[in-house]
This record gives sequence, structure tokens and C-alpha cells, in this order.
Amino acid sequence: MNTVPCEVIRDLLPMYVEGLTSEETNKYIEEHLEQCEDCAAALRSMKDDVLKADNVNSDIEIDFLKKNRKKNRRIVWGSLLAALCLAITVFAIRTFVVGTRLHGNIACDADVTDNQVILSGTVIDSLHGISRISFREENGEVYAETYYVIASSLHSGEFRETYTAKEAVRRVYVDGDLIWADGIQMRPMASKLFMSQHLYCGSQVDNARTASALNIAMMLGPHTNELITSEEPYTWRVIIENELPASYKEYIDEDLKNCGTAMIACIENLGAVEFEYEMNGEKSIVHISESDASDLLGFNVKSCYGDPIKTQDMVLQLGLERFGYRWRPEPETVQK
Repeated sequence: MNTVPCEVIRDLLPMYVEGLTSEETNKYIEEHLEQCEDCAAALRSMKDDVLKADNVNSDIEIDFLKKNRKKNRRIVWGSLLAALCLAITVFAIRTFVVGTRLHGNIACDADVTDNQVILSGTVIDSLHGISRISFREENGEVYAETYYVIASSLHSGEFRETYTAKEAVRRVYVDGDLIWADGIQMRPMASKLFMSQHLYCGSQVDNARTASALNIAMMLGPHTNELITSEEPYTWRVIIENELPASYKEYIDEDLKNCGTAMIACIENLGAVEFEYEMNGEKSIVHISESDASDLLGFNVKSCYGDPIKTQDMVLQLGLERFGYRWRPEPETVQK
């Protein structure tokens, strides 16, 4: 048996268990433990204590992680619930109190006396009501914007709002549409045509706005557009794909000339319009020039550009509001 006393060995055991002793020291400790049951028992007891302490620490750590996980879960769910409540609150305020923009959803008239504007009208559908109308003015022009909410006892679909401008009012716009100009109530098509007026026929986007104001797509059906701008007069050619009914030829040619006149009036550098269509298997072309359009109106067609009153006079004189309706085939009746 080595001569190292048991007291020394037991003092070294804690460091031995932690793996902090050297190889030489381990050799002496292990030789002693092989021959000394008391020190070996002390080592086993010390390892059991360490294992128990590790288990206790592990349990404490697991409990801590579980508590943190529950806490974090509560924080996440609480944040999600708070965000949902905020979103619902914002949505409810915008839907039932503040309102949102909904362009083209009202029928509105303006009563103007000097610098006072009275707007009155109604919402086209029954689902919405007017929450408020905001106004601004610029150089005698008044711009109104309407805001819509879900219809309720607080906000109905009918409205009447008064605005006093700083100077005499020349024009009134509501949601971007001109509804009153120089003492005249503007008709919807005349307003849309005036708002679609632009300088260059090369702008396809602007051309589409003019075509939309005239309901060309609905009246003519499928068609293609060609621009001839290699030389003046610049020409907009419309090629109609479907064959048109021969029984309405007189109305068709008249309406196409009237439509072309409006197109020339709304595009400053457009000099002519052509419509190409088939009827009874034969191709026909309706051509109208700037001078033809002026002769048709009895005044310079280009004087409509920038002038809402003359634009409306043109619409009424040419009967553009019924463009195409006189010659569209009637639906077939169902035989019982």
C-alpha cells in the first residue's frame, strides 16, 4: 500500500472528480482507492452527490426554460392579439367613421352663386353612405372629394354640403369629374370627354381615356387601333372586327362620323379619324377630317379643346350620349 495518507487522498478527491488533477496524482489516488475501501466509498458518495446536484441543476434549468417558453408564448400571443385588435379598430374606424375614397359612386349636382357652392346628391348603391366631403380651391376652381362608409343611421346615402370659396367660382369638380362650369351643369359624358382631352395622339394611355369616355369598346365590340403619324394630318384608324348589320348602315356611318368628330375635338394634334368595318362581306371606311368635323358642327372643332361648355354643346349637338344604341342588334326573343 502506498504511503499517501487517507486525509490527503480525500482532500484530493473533489479535484479528482472534477478532472483537475494531474496524471501522476491520479496514479497515486487510484492505487490508494484499490487498496482503501473507506476512500473508495467516499469517492462513490462524492460522485453520487455530484450526480444529484447535476440532476437538481438540470431540473432547475428545465423549469426555467419551461417558464420562459410559456412567458414568451404569452408575449407572442398577446402581441398578435393586440395587433389584431388594432387592425380591427383601424378598419372599423375607416369603414364606419372616417371613410374611404370611392370614385364614381355618386350622382351629384352643384348649385353655385358667386362664391358659394351647394353640393347635393346621392350615393348610387345602397351599401354606402357619405361620411364627409373635403374641399379645396385654386384660382376660382373648387375641388370636392367624397368619403364613403357603410350606410347606417349616422351616415346615409343622401348628402347636401355647402362650401364658401374665397373668390367667385368658375368650375366645380367632384372626385375628379367636372360637374359645373361657368353656370352650366355638366353632363357625365361631356365631363368625361373634357377631362380626357390631351395634346398628342401618340399617347396611347390618354387615347384610351378618350375612347372610354365615348364607350367605344362597348359600342363597337372587338377592334384594333392604328396611329398614322408619319405625316400630317395625324390619323387614328379604328378597325372593327365584327361584321356590322347592313340594315343600320345609315345610322352606323352617321354615328361613326360623330364619334370621330369628338375624338378630333379631344386630341389637339389629331387631324383625322378612320373607321374600317365589314358589312355583307364588303369592307367600308368612314373617314372624317378636321375640316369635315368643323363643317359638321358649324364651328371650329378644335375650339372645344379646353372649353367644357363647347365640349358639352358638341356632345348634345351630335347626340353622342346615344352613340351606337340606334344600331346595336336587339336581343333575340325566346320563343315559348
